[in-house]
Amino acid sequence: MISTTIRGSSTTGLLDGTLPLRPFHPDGFVGTMQADGQQVRVAALACDETRVVALSLVGFDTSIGVVFSRLWSSTAVPFMPASDWQEEWRGPEQLQRSGERYKQCVAHLEGTREVHALALVRTAHLTEGILHPPDLPEMQKPSDAPEQEQEKTPPRPQPAAKQAKPPVWLPRYVLGNWDESGPNRQSFLGHLYGAIRNGLWFGLRHCGNGVSIAAS
Repeated sequence: MISTTIRGSSTTGLLDGTLPLRPFHPDGFVGTMQADGQQVRVAALACDETRVVALSLVGFDTSIGVVFSRLWSSTAVPFMPASDWQEEWRGPEQLQRSGERYKQCVAHLEGTREVHALALVRTAHLTEGILHPPDLPEMQKPSDAPEQEQEKTPPRPQPAAKQAKPPVWLPRYVLGNWDESGPNRQSFLGHLYGAIRNGLWFGLRHCGNGVSIAAS
């Protein structure tokens, strides 16, 4: 069952984004990040509160390595929006890593000594969602003892059973381009396929400027 109250009563316009998903803003860099005296430019950023969902950086390999190292060590790294984004930016000024793992890739920019690095939380990665679904709570195993034997044996006091923990809310992020009203339909269907393939229930919820899927 899917329930949604996102931007009106219909989701028709929610999944009308285009492909490809751009790891940069067409108007230029959206800000900078600095750690240990090393500064890098931010080409694109998606976050859930202070937690980084996707981060696209351009700069020298060493400088980007320092920023990522600080993030992966669970240390907050300051983000400074570009001058053109100072009034429009409503996100955090300190970025932190999520509790989930990240996929990271780096490519050298031709004709320069700089690189383009992209970090993406695994719950926004379609392949990761299919290959590594969330852990489901274990089902209670029925007793293998015959009913007759159970009748002859006097009941013994059983220790109080531990109450099963409810499934942990694990959002899967569907990303879209900044200048569009929502992500592409195929991006959503990719997450949906992973959820159904692994026998998971899912729900849809609004998360800031985007949408997250929770599997359980």
